[in-house]
This record gives sequence, C-alpha cells and structure tokens, in this order.
Amino acid sequence: MRKGKLIVSCALLLAVFVSAAFAISDTEIRRLAKVMDWKAGQTIADVGAGEGEIGFAAADAVGVSGKVYLTELDKKKLVALEDAKKNRKLTNVTVIEAAEKETRLPDNCCDGIIVRHVYHHFTAPCRACRKIVAGTEFPKKSSWKR
Repeated sequence: MRKGKLIVSCALLLAVFVSAAFAISDTEIRRLAKVMDWKAGQTIADVGAGEGEIGFAAADAVGVSGKVYLTELDKKKLVALEDAKKNRKLTNVTVIEAAEKETRLPDNCCDGIIVRHVYHHFTAPCRACRKIVAGTEFPKKSSWKR
C-alpha cells in the first residue's frame, strides 16, 4: 500500500512539474508582445493556443480593430477556448480547429504568428512551416527592426 501511495504521489508531482514547465508567465507574454511589437489593428495567430493565454493577451493588445486566430488540435481545448472567448466577450478572436499537417490559417492573414510547444505535434513539419510562412505578411525590408 505504501508503494502505491508513493507512486501516486510521484505521478502527481510530475504532473504539476510538467504543467508548470509549459505554462507561460505574464512577464513572458509582455516580453513577447514587446518583441513582436503588437499594436492596435494587427492580426496575430497563436498556433497551438492551448489555454489561450498568449492569444487572449494579443487580443487585448490589437484591440477591436485587430484580429487574433487561435488554432488548436485538441477538441476539449477548442471548446474551452470558445467558452473563454464568449466569457471575455471577445469579438476579435477566431478559434480554428487545426490539423496535424497544417494550421488552417488563411494565407497572408497575419502580421505575426506564434508557434510555442507545438512543433512536435506536426506530422508533416515542412508542410506546416510552409503554411505558417504563407500566413504571414512580412514587412518591407526598410521597416525591419534590428
């Protein structure tokens, strides 16, 4: 019995550790927003949105004149994202059911695309990456920041 409790305790500890390792802090989201230079009117996509913390922060940053796409494979997470979108009364967020071989983002849709902790889910990574690039409106060279 003791061995069983130890195994369960270790499994719970591991679950907490893994959850914490994949969580993103508010500080990291603010840093991402600064690096990506999120501003009103932009269109941002969060590929593999998970709980939506990055995408919902982007929705606040781009405002009602902007748009955010949240893509996700997991059906339960899709439902949770739709529920969170409704609860937050966000009209600038679109939740998209992704596929293992592509994001299902519209071509040339976005000023920026976030891909975090999802690459290992792609069964055709080259195809998925091409679709991500196709979905990005790249700025003219003169407007790039270094």
